[in-house]
Amino acid sequence: MENDSRNGQKEEAKTFGTEQKVTGKKQLGTVLHTAWPAVFESFFISLAGMIDTLMVSSIGSEAVASVGLTTQPKFLGLALFIAINVAVSAITARRKGEKDPRRANETLAEAAIMTVLLGIAVTIACVSGVRHLLLFLEV
Repeated sequence: MENDSRNGQKEEAKTFGTEQKVTGKKQLGTVLHTAWPAVFESFFISLAGMIDTLMVSSIGSEAVASVGLTTQPKFLGLALFIAINVAVSAITARRKGEKDPRRANETLAEAAIMTVLLGIAVTIACVSGVRHLLLFLEV
């Protein structure tokens, strides 16, 4: 009897492992399909910084340094929005897992409004406080 239960457990484990592999491939496809816009966004942000550096490189090393200094606050601002994106993604995934598309859509709509308003506020703060920001960076 013990032998039968052990074989049953082994068969279950094999079946479970097979399902896991299929599910894993499916999940990988879903993750890649979902993540490619964020990957391209990061790529193009880095590419824009590189192009900025190349454009001013003929002017001199001080121009290249200034582009590098202005890139740092840009990435600090992006970090704030990336953190919000992670939180919204987690909440939306939870709502989707609960099979509640209405609340998932509400979360996304609220996040979009919050992101636009926060983007405007951060832009105004950065533009109006550029002198303080440069002093903070010791330029």
